[in-house]
Amino acid sequence: MRLRIKFLYIFFFAAVCSVFPYMPLFLSKALLIKKEQIGFLLSITPFVEFFSAAIWTFFADKFNAHRFVLLICIVFAASITSSIPLFGKVVGFEGLLFLFFFYALFNGGISPLVDNFTIGTLKKEGKQAEYGRQRLWGTLSCGVAASFSGLLIDLTDIHMIFISYLCMMGGLTGLIISTSTDDFNACRKDIKLLSSDNLELDSIVNDDNTDVLMNSANIEESNTKKSNKDISFSNLLLRLLEDPRFLFFLFITLLVTIVKAVSAMYLLLYLSETFDASGTIMGFTVISGISLEIVCLNYTKKLMEFFGPRNMMIAGQLALIIRTGLYGFLGNNMKSWMALPIESVIISFSFIGFF
Repeated sequence: MRLRIKFLYIFFFAAVCSVFPYMPLFLSKALLIKKEQIGFLLSITPFVEFFSAAIWTFFADKFNAHRFVLLICIVFAASITSSIPLFGKVVGFEGLLFLFFFYALFNGGISPLVDNFTIGTLKKEGKQAEYGRQRLWGTLSCGVAASFSGLLIDLTDIHMIFISYLCMMGGLTGLIISTSTDDFNACRKDIKLLSSDNLELDSIVNDDNTDVLMNSANIEESNTKKSNKDISFSNLLLRLLEDPRFLFFLFITLLVTIVKAVSAMYLLLYLSETFDASGTIMGFTVISGISLEIVCLNYTKKLMEFFGPRNMMIAGQLALIIRTGLYGFLGNNMKSWMALPIESVIISFSFIGFF
């Protein structure tokens, strides 16, 4: 079963990373969408997915239909994504708004439902600490898929990345269909995770953090036995919102996330238009950031113990400032290959330090 879980993450992350790192480039080059419109289109996705993840997991739990809901999300997300190169020029910016909204609506349910299945399966085996190791395969496949798509752009046409996406989503669909409904529903209330995508890489966790996540389910169960009255999520949220330190933390996290997302959104487009970077260079730019993150994650606990959480977060923010400053300082004197060390070292450290 764990091999099946690994391939679930491999197919899903490979599908997303085949297309969406290059989506700004595709919208600009192939569909001739304006830069400000590209930013608006891509900003829809995380916002809608934040809410749709909760909606899909709610329906999956309520009707005990995790496998069915997951298949619905996969089929519609894949269908809508494949329609972008087919009808993008026809429908224009307004039509693309519609497509991106409904893509995010369905795509938002995939990752949390796969996570729920993974953690529930591992918990039954008493191996919940291995969640991070399973998710790691998705991260690796993301880097490989992004590099492969870069090669496709150089050798063929940018439209071919959507073929790669559909192949990976087809593999994911086949795995879900071959998994019994009982296996999905058995994991119903073991643990519930909500995630944004994002197929951003912020969702990677190490084994120590995973223990905390898994044990939270056991703590909740233990507390329920001690008290006949459960504390609702809304009450807990209100308590947190009354703490000004927590609100300040959320505000800083929002700002850092926006900076990171905007930088990632336009990076490949910037390299392509300003420095005429090849698809291969752009692909390796993506995988270079991922590779060092994986290595550094093994030392997260030691770094945290040595520097402390506060200093790590400050260092992560400084890394983002240095990264942006380097691109601005180097300007036209920069070569496209210089993005490789910048992304691999600085952006990896900013992720490890802050997120």
